[in-house]
Amino acid sequence: STNYFITIDFRIKTDKHNVVLLFYKEISMGIQLRQDEQVQREAHFHWSAYLVSGAWAGLMGLSMLGQLVSAKTSGGSTFWMLIIGFGPLAYVWLKNKNKTYVVTNQRLYVEEGILSKSKTDIPFNKINDISFNQGILQRMFGSGNVSVMTGNDKPTKMANLDHPEQFREALSAVCHKKSV
Repeated sequence: STNYFITIDFRIKTDKHNVVLLFYKEISMGIQLRQDEQVQREAHFHWSAYLVSGAWAGLMGLSMLGQLVSAKTSGGSTFWMLIIGFGPLAYVWLKNKNKTYVVTNQRLYVEEGILSKSKTDIPFNKINDISFNQGILQRMFGSGNVSVMTGNDKPTKMANLDHPEQFREALSAVCHKKSV
């Protein structure tokens, strides 16, 4: 599982005439920050990512409640209704809980996977294009998708992000700084 810890560290850096107090914040979520690397933005998932599976769980919950009130259910069927009703919601929640998208000042870090993990570092000089798209419901709810294209690889798609345009802008800004 991914743990989130915030480490705050104050360091003093001196050069010829100045003493500078540097403030370091490290977010530990499987990502090991490199020397002089700082987190610029982390992607968060929008609540609408749970809309379909949540609606399904709600319908199944109401169905279970109706069966329990009418006393027409056995323990075995209640168990399977719980699995069928809340399983998709639990799966989507676990899938999103085990995804990490972080923009640092040096790279885009991508971590995904529930049972098996995939960790990818995408250096900014390898990023060819960053695209943003929203369906009509995503526009209504304020979520969206960001895709990052690198060379001949398939795009890295980050779906149902909260504030996707801000995430894309932060990534574009850091990529632009590195290319100039």
